[in-house]
Amino acid sequence: MPEAEIDVDADVLRHLVDRQFPTFRDRAIVVVDHGWDNVVARLGADLAIRVPRRAAAVPLLANEVRWLPTLAPGLQVEVPIPEAVGAPDGVVPWPWTIVRWVAGEPADLTRGPGPDDAARMVRFLRALAHPAPGEAPANPFRGVDLARRDEHVRRNLRRIADRSVADAARRLWDEALSAPVHVGSPVWVHGDLHPANLVTREGRLTGVIDWGDLCAGDPAVDLQIAWTWFDHPGRQRLWTELGPDLRTVARARGNALAHAVAVVANSADNPRMAAVGARTLRSVLDDPDR
Repeated sequence: MPEAEIDVDADVLRHLVDRQFPTFRDRAIVVVDHGWDNVVARLGADLAIRVPRRAAAVPLLANEVRWLPTLAPGLQVEVPIPEAVGAPDGVVPWPWTIVRWVAGEPADLTRGPGPDDAARMVRFLRALAHPAPGEAPANPFRGVDLARRDEHVRRNLRRIADRSVADAARRLWDEALSAPVHVGSPVWVHGDLHPANLVTREGRLTGVIDWGDLCAGDPAVDLQIAWTWFDHPGRQRLWTELGPDLRTVARARGNALAHAVAVVANSADNPRMAAVGARTLRSVLDDPDR
């Protein structure tokens, strides 16, 4: 994982909250995750704190603050809507946020999608993937033509220890690069749909978190969820409900592969994400429909 550029622990979070939002002084703070970009902590029962752990995360957090409140009402899932924006200070040099806590279990720690989750995912994707305005953020890695990801994918492939797996993934990546590019208008995409960014309750999809990669782009990037979370029967239900054409499916498979090799190559110190990457890579390579 990328190294943290600042140390953020419970004491730092307590300092930020007490100094800038004293009305929350009596709320308990419990750190729950040190992600690639942010440290996340519970703030009482219904709020959370997100603090960037490196400078690269700052513009991503700004995208969430600017656009997620506008998009959230129509998404048909719970999302961590920003409630307050904290200011930089002598401890944390960047803005940070207090957001709504999305209650439930991360989908990567559950038994997998429920019987109705393909339909729930389709409703979410349809609600999100509408034409984005010209001022919507762009992202150099999410929602772009697969060729723009080629250098990074090949670099990550070289870091995969199992060479037979890496070679199989390289052959599939070469096939993916031949898929026709997206020719429609850019649409809103989450950009990083995988089960660790999904929340479930009572075995059903109820929330989507970590919106830092929100941008305008090719809707195929969000269809990577067909491999990052669903199995083959689940993918078939997803395609039946959503009805993508074969070109979009090909690009989606390429995005799933790019995500998988990036996670497998860079998560030696994060067993949870390593498991997500390994499962996705197996799902892509073993897909009988490719």
